[in-house]
Amino acid sequence: MVHTSWLQYQTIISLWGGKPRRKPIDTEHLLVRTHPVTKWKALNINPGFSTQIVGLKKAESDKLYEFFMQHLEVAMDHQVRWKWEVGSVAMWDNRISAHRVIPGKYKENRRGVRTTVFGERPYFDPESIGREEQEEKKAEENGEKIRGDQGRKFLNGVNASKETASLRHLKSIYSSLR
Repeated sequence: MVHTSWLQYQTIISLWGGKPRRKPIDTEHLLVRTHPVTKWKALNINPGFSTQIVGLKKAESDKLYEFFMQHLEVAMDHQVRWKWEVGSVAMWDNRISAHRVIPGKYKENRRGVRTTVFGERPYFDPESIGREEQEEKKAEENGEKIRGDQGRKFLNGVNASKETASLRHLKSIYSSLR
């Protein structure tokens, strides 16, 4: 995943009239990373910084990126809605959270203070599991079944001789998310 600071750089200059402290940079980040505490797989994508999925043609990258952005915006089981009140404090883990302000008018001024701690270098452990997979394992241990195949037959049932390199790459991304 290409991660860039160009948008923030341009915003500081054009909207705030400021002078950025450093020049913008582009770096490559993992698309899927392992959370160091939960050991869950997580999308490592941020709409304010991420621009392209490395290894895909631009059109493929754009469509998959669009899918991930839509997923972040509409998947209700991944969202927290916060209603600010006087004295409210919110904290989140940027290693697994995408956050944004919902535009609007507010009766009172709101003030945010950001603090960032130094963390570990992002990594991917192929043995890490997703949240859904962990829920399935827990249910199975309790003798329950909470999910069906939900697309596994589609991904696993493709005729291998007709697979394109792009499809194999997309399948590997999908597999790494599960």
